[in-house]
Amino acid sequence: MTTSRKPTILITEKANSRSCISDHTLDDFRIVRNDDPREVFSLVSLNRPDLIILDAEMEGISGYELLKTLKSFYKTERIPVVLVAEIHEDVEPCLALELGGAIDFMIKPISEHLITAKITNYIKIYHSLLDLEERATVAKEMNPNTGLPGNTAISRYVSSSLRQKKEHVLVYADLDNFKSYNDKYGFGKGGDEIIKLTGDVISKVLAKLKSETFLGHIGGDDFVFVVHRNDIKRATDMIIALFDKRILDFYTEDDRKRGYIISKDRRDQVQKFPIMTLSLAGGVDLTEHTPSTRYEYVADLCAEVKKYAKTFNNSCYYQDRRHKQQSKTYEMLYSSAI
Repeated sequence: MTTSRKPTILITEKANSRSCISDHTLDDFRIVRNDDPREVFSLVSLNRPDLIILDAEMEGISGYELLKTLKSFYKTERIPVVLVAEIHEDVEPCLALELGGAIDFMIKPISEHLITAKITNYIKIYHSLLDLEERATVAKEMNPNTGLPGNTAISRYVSSSLRQKKEHVLVYADLDNFKSYNDKYGFGKGGDEIIKLTGDVISKVLAKLKSETFLGHIGGDDFVFVVHRNDIKRATDMIIALFDKRILDFYTEDDRKRGYIISKDRRDQVQKFPIMTLSLAGGVDLTEHTPSTRYEYVADLCAEVKKYAKTFNNSCYYQDRRHKQQSKTYEMLYSSAI
């Protein structure tokens, strides 16, 4: 897990005792010192430490008891804890390490060079563990077909953008005439590959933008992406142009020349269907909504505009302007067709 902040170390030692380490040795860390064990949990909640150093013997509660309590709660059980003690104290290092869950036990006086090196390594291990857990969570949420973030990850990202008031625009992407294509060519022959192509097209375009972006796969032929509002025109223009070019590779030469295929509609009637296109809809500017707005609300806005966008025969991008105008109006901002 990468972090731009200095790692935080919470040091709780009994009052008027010799400290295990001086502040000048820890310039690369943010140090929070405390001599009251009763305040440890509030300090952990406030400072989110990357490592805790506890005195084995303190007034009111021992470091062993405090260690056991820390390791019994989900939010604090993974934080590495180092116990320290004076050489003359009645200490039980094996108990702390084997039963309490401490990552280390040190006897004062401690070499500052040694403890600094150990602290650095323990924090690296802790961050690596958090990173692995985060990757495992993301992997569970990936769409198995495209490997893109699924619904849970999409909801979390958009909700975070709303809370942070990021200048982001949310767009839905949906294939047109996808079912008729599958009815003629067969899903196994190309449908699955076209879904992957759609994700690949959007991903390649977003990668060219310098600002923060996000791409998720709702399921089937439905995708959602987020871009900075200053990049929306460039992004949608490039996505449409690239998709319209690459989709032709999935049709026979005869169908490409005709510009349509013969297939059956949902009423089992034989119809002409144009070459597949891509509808980009919604364009919901997240800054126009309050930080408490639910993801489901902005998703519904996109879904409504998508229904309107799919009534046209060319790849296009439509934006919902109702939030500003308080009326049901849609605006076709840009569209292109090869």
